[in-house]
Amino acid sequence: MAAVSGYWGKRSKSMKKNALLIVVFLIYTSIGVAEDSNDCKMLKTDYCYTGDEFANYSGGIKKGHSNRNNLNISITIDTEKAGLWKGGELQLNYENGFGKGITNEYVGDLQVLSNIDAHDFSQISEYYVGQYFLEGRLYFKIGKQDANNDFNVAEPAKDFINSSFGLMPNVPLPTFPNPSLGITGTLSFHETMSLGAGIYDGKGKGGSWGFSTAFCPDPEKCAVMEYGISHGFFCAGKLKIGTWYHSGKYASLRGNKIRSSNNGGYLILEQKIAIPNNNGRCLKSFFQYGFAPGEFNEITNYIGFGLRFSRLIGVRPDDSFGIGIARAGMSDDLAGMKNETACEGYYLCALRKAVTIQPDIQYIINTGGTNKDTLVGGIRFILGMD
Repeated sequence: MAAVSGYWGKRSKSMKKNALLIVVFLIYTSIGVAEDSNDCKMLKTDYCYTGDEFANYSGGIKKGHSNRNNLNISITIDTEKAGLWKGGELQLNYENGFGKGITNEYVGDLQVLSNIDAHDFSQISEYYVGQYFLEGRLYFKIGKQDANNDFNVAEPAKDFINSSFGLMPNVPLPTFPNPSLGITGTLSFHETMSLGAGIYDGKGKGGSWGFSTAFCPDPEKCAVMEYGISHGFFCAGKLKIGTWYHSGKYASLRGNKIRSSNNGGYLILEQKIAIPNNNGRCLKSFFQYGFAPGEFNEITNYIGFGLRFSRLIGVRPDDSFGIGIARAGMSDDLAGMKNETACEGYYLCALRKAVTIQPDIQYIINTGGTNKDTLVGGIRFILGMD
């Protein structure tokens, strides 16, 4: 924690303003939580502060450490309880990201080893209207939104820090830090099957309200569709199959062709694994596969898999441990580029209900498609409340 304190001591005035903004929002959301506790359920406020302190110990671009921070605050209004209309919700999500990311300056990995790594920004990341129909089985929302909240999600991988476990690197959906305007819908056929689809602005910029790119003279669109089916073979599991399409001009990697669109698909398998005499322990696995045409995409195929073990220690029921491997397969049209593989292991320790620390280590093979391997380690601190 001394390194973190030193980092803050060296920040500029603009970063100090960000710190003050964090305090103001935490006070505000604490008031909102207090209102919730008094049965004021019309308005719900949530906040989550995430801080990463990572260091490159060997390989990559150069040795060094970095600190990256992200504040996420959301406000949800239940329209029925607000006396407006039945089955609706209004969502507003504010984000502030600041600090130095480790990928660009110290590591140079293609898959981006931290999922909060980005440029500095302060923005309204999401604002949308959501509406339920058919007794909750059909849900639509329209507005600025993060597509990765609804599509290409492997639930057992959500605690991993490497970006590829959250969104496959060859599935270009509008997401952090650049969500965009869009409309999505999800239909649950019954308890085991669902179908979701969305269409978004393909040029989204997180710092804008979204209209300047969605309605510009040469707009681009991104569409995605995902089918999910749950099963009970051996243990509970779920299979997700998705496809995506992105309009716009795409030049081939060799530079000899241009096409007016890009496309690809993905598959996700989530599976709970039975443990004899488990005493409440739970082991979940996941498998990811994404593919895109190698002629127009640097990463033509992606494979990820891992395990998440919760309740590993009986006296610490909220802790979890995970190991995973993410492999980015490079296009054959990129001469000399090697497949990059990231291996990650973490232990998430819940200190209190809203406070966690997460030591994390990653070993990256062929970093950035080169012959260099990189060893990176660090810790993530999370403060949240809902």
